[in-house]
Order: sequence, then C-alpha cells, then structure tokens
Amino acid sequence: MNLAKIINQIIPRLVQEKIEIEFYYLKIKSNGIKNYLIYINSILEIMLNHSNKKISLALSPLIFPANFIDNALNHVFTKNKIPIIPLTGVDNELFREAKEIGLERNIKKLEKMINISSNDVPKFSKTSVEYALKTKQKIGVELGANNVHDILDSLNENH
Repeated sequence: MNLAKIINQIIPRLVQEKIEIEFYYLKIKSNGIKNYLIYINSILEIMLNHSNKKISLALSPLIFPANFIDNALNHVFTKNKIPIIPLTGVDNELFREAKEIGLERNIKKLEKMINISSNDVPKFSKTSVEYALKTKQKIGVELGANNVHDILDSLNENH
C-alpha cells in the first residue's frame, strides 16, 4: 500500500498520461547499511536484465559513497548499457522532496547512508535476483484520481 501511495505521488510528475510499471518481489531485508547496499545492487541487477539500453540510477552523491556509485556505473558499462544519474545535481532539498512524495519513513535510513565510508561494496544477491525475475508483474496505469486503487487492484488480479 505504501509503495502504491508513493507511485501515486510520482505519476503526476511524469510527462506521459499512461505508463507501464513493473513490479518484482525481492526477498532481501534491507535492514542495516550493508544489507541495504546489497538490496540496491540487486535492484540494479534486475534492471540490467530487463532494460533496453539506458539504466536510470537513483544514486545521489549526497547519500551514497563515491566508490558505491563508481561500482554501479562500471557494472552498467560492462553490460553495454548507458547509465543515467538524475540525482547528481540535487542539493539538500532531497529530503524535503522525499517527504513530499511519501518517503518520510525512509528519511532516517537515507540520513544514515550519508555517513557510509566503507570501501567494501557488497555484491548483489544472485539467488534473490533470480527469484525476483520470476515474480515480474507488469501493469498499466493512466494518470487519474484512482491510481492507488488501480495499482493495488492490478497487482491483486495478477496474484
């Protein structure tokens, strides 16, 4: 439900009136910084398996350490994809904007990520990624007032 509400806040900001959203069930607990980085790298691996040419990396240098971002960029390049980093120029408004789209529950985790200084970049979870790829659900959503219900109804139909 929370994810549907967050998506509902993002959809009106998009240029398109009808979009397709892909959902995957990723069995990784994102508790703790190292597990969170494994979770992020596993999401990247899923995107690399299902993207045409471009991969959008929501990795801000205000939050993630440079070596983690460099590792993600190198991984994208090795798969002959083009990385796009839309958050490279964001400023301290990142947290205000995160609250605006419904990510206030994750603000504490984001604030802790700022302090990561480890040079040890964890890899993705191969078994979790393989399982997630099998759980793919694709739904279409049109810009409108009932986006949350449309998303939840579509996911319930596909289960």
